Amino acid sequence: MLILFAMTAVGGYTNHSDTQLPPNIEKQFIKQTKQYKHVEITSLSTQVVAGINYKLHVNLDGKQATIVFWAKLDKTVEFKGIQWIKND
Repeated sequence: MLILFAMTAVGGYTNHSDTQLPPNIEKQFIKQTKQYKHVEITSLSTQVVAGINYKLHVNLDGKQATIVFWAKLDKTVEFKGIQWIKND
């Protein structure tokens, strides 16, 4: 018998092919990116912690960045930060 399964390193992020955000994360994402004219989510990954971390790779007005949100167990969402990716 052959058993196939996906494995993620403990504490690591899992990549998702769909970039659709849950409504509570989408609301915070819009709040944090409203000052940009062009906003595109290029990839999404999640990490199970005491809740779920959502790591979004984004294009904001032609600049690349990573944004992280933490969906806590009490159903609140915390913006953890944005990190700009330098284009060399």
